Amino acid sequence: MHLHLTPELRAIIERRVKSGKYASAGAFVRDLIRDAAPLDQRPRPGELKRLKADVKRAIAALDAGRGKTVRTARQLAAHLRNL
Repeated sequence: MHLHLTPELRAIIERRVKSGKYASAGAFVRDLIRDAAPLDQRPRPGELKRLKADVKRAIAALDAGRGKTVRTARQLAAHLRNL
C-alpha cells in the first residue's frame, strides 16, 4: 500500500520516528490504525437511539413484572434461544 502524505504529515511521522518511540514510519502508522480500530465499533447515532429505546422498553417490562428469573447459565441460554 502506498500513501501520499502532505509535507506536514510526513514531518509529524518523521518527528515521531526520530523521537525513538517508533522504529519506523510503518510502526507509527500501524499504531495509529490500532488506536483507531475501536472507533469503527462505536454505534452509529441512529443505532444508539434505538438501543436506548430498547433498554427503556425492557426496563418498563421488568417494572411491570414481565421479567423472567433464570438461575443458571443453561437456563439463560435456553431462554435466549427461544426469543
